[in-house]
Amino acid sequence: MVKELLVEKFEYFHGRFLCPIVGDVDTNKFIHLFFAKGKRWKRLRSIANPAFSISNLKRIMPIIEDSIKININLLKEAEASGKCVDLHEYFVELAFDIIARIALGQRESKQFKSEYCQIAQDTFVYVSNNIFDYISFIFPWIGENILEPFVRATGKIRGDPNMILIDKLTKAVKQRKKRE
Repeated sequence: MVKELLVEKFEYFHGRFLCPIVGDVDTNKFIHLFFAKGKRWKRLRSIANPAFSISNLKRIMPIIEDSIKININLLKEAEASGKCVDLHEYFVELAFDIIARIALGQRESKQFKSEYCQIAQDTFVYVSNNIFDYISFIFPWIGENILEPFVRATGKIRGDPNMILIDKLTKAVKQRKKRE
């Protein structure tokens, strides 16, 4: 599915309108693969593509299988308790557990105990749903030139889930690089 979104169906997402607070997607160093356009997108995609090769996907299968088994056991425990089960919660926990184990080097499964899962979910809700984004849509110049630096500088202080997640991910990647 990721390959389909990033490679085969990208033309459906490439020209979408971004919030002005994102800034210039060609020069902003914080622009990621999903916001990038043109040559920059092509460069980032070529860097990311090897991660989705068949050999690399085969290498991560044991981790995925282990997380799935743990998720199934958690579902069985919930069923045994007789409570109603929200499967969406379990699938979200499974997805974030797999991502944390593969991308961030988390050693073991931490389903329903992970610090990343709720922060990442909050990030998706927060994006384009806050006063800074609203102002940026109304006044794009203010968003790009005044609000973007302010949002980036004060994100952790304000409890911005996006900035908190970026900070935690940066620390996790640094720790993983030290271990390797």
